[in-house]
Amino acid sequence: MAQSREGFWVPRVDAAACVGCGLCVRLCPTRSPIPPETLHKRVLRGDAAWLKDADSLRASSSGGAVGAIVAALAGEGYGFCGVRYVPERQRAEHFLAETPEAFVPARGSKYIQSLTVPAFRYILAGDGKWLVVGTPCQIAAFRRLIQTRGVEERFVLVDFVCHGVPSQKLWAAFLRRAAKGRDPRRVEASWRGKTRGWQDAYELTLSEDRQTFYRGYASGNEPFLRHFLRCTAQNLTCYACPFVGTHSGADIRVRDFWGERYQANDTGVSRVEALTARGLEVWTKAAAHCVTEPLTPAENAEVEAKTPKAEPPAWGRATFIRLLDWPAGFTLAHGWSLIGCAWARLCRIVRR
Repeated sequence: MAQSREGFWVPRVDAAACVGCGLCVRLCPTRSPIPPETLHKRVLRGDAAWLKDADSLRASSSGGAVGAIVAALAGEGYGFCGVRYVPERQRAEHFLAETPEAFVPARGSKYIQSLTVPAFRYILAGDGKWLVVGTPCQIAAFRRLIQTRGVEERFVLVDFVCHGVPSQKLWAAFLRRAAKGRDPRRVEASWRGKTRGWQDAYELTLSEDRQTFYRGYASGNEPFLRHFLRCTAQNLTCYACPFVGTHSGADIRVRDFWGERYQANDTGVSRVEALTARGLEVWTKAAAHCVTEPLTPAENAEVEAKTPKAEPPAWGRATFIRLLDWPAGFTLAHGWSLIGCAWARLCRIVRR
């Protein structure tokens, strides 16, 4: 895998070594038709859930449902594969842990694309049992791969509802500006804190040696979160993501439970959907670590009706990403987007 010109992880083929089997294309969920096993699934059990342990709940992005699944599998010989942020390389990576304590860096959202290859290669080469957590496209591809190798029984797969991944160039340019002369390789990042409560949890925090030097909120128009939430520089495949509703390759899907039902909850609520018999078995055990409330038929129907995202911004996503390479690139690109949004708004007014 290598960074593309737009700043996304893409496969790079060694033509001299390729035997033309086509397996890479068949496994890729964006290059070939979605197989029946990842199409619309019936939710076998759906719950609103949040951890009973207050400290773990506070450290989680929403209700901590993945932490409950980890706790349930810890005594059954499973290892854990999830995502952490690595300051030294200024990127997110899948990593491996043998205990729940070692898996703590996987807590919280990482609003950048993760590199999967080293961790996935290791767990596929061995014979252990693993919980694997990732975005819907990562998990769908991994499902296809373990089916091809006949090793599905060794894995429990969990995906989470994803807003898409922005270009790594956006993160790098933002970090250069926000770090203000600090070494970015020493900067820790958190994208979803609860300093002002879960309802205002789109909080970006940067720290060095455990000292916070930057904190911003989407509600206050924090610029990185603004571009993430507005899908300014997402991967092109994200704008027409096929993994919506209950289209999933996972055993269990988790997501935030926003909306009227829990609008007064400020500690965090997860929405958990068991999508396979294996997922139902695991979540039934994991639910013991949570307070749970079942989804209503109307809430299940709402999930099933979700549709893919809109098209890329009409004012020039490619130009935005190119500007990020310039000196003061984040400032230039941010200014370009403001002009583009104003122009698009003016055009809509004129058309009316």
